[in-house]
Amino acid sequence: MSPSISNAKIANSDSIDKLTKCLYQTANIELGKLTASINSAQAELNLLMQEIQKLQGKSV
Repeated sequence: MSPSISNAKIANSDSIDKLTKCLYQTANIELGKLTASINSAQAELNLLMQEIQKLQGKSV
């Protein structure tokens, strides 16, 4: 194999590695955002459930 082909393979491998790391980091960031959104929605749902329970207690 010629040196230029070998170098191209190494460079391509490095690029793929960098791209993979970037995609992984981006996926982790987006997962963190989704987790925060889910936690926020859960907190809001908990507050709504408390309000419903209060209203149910008053109507009994």
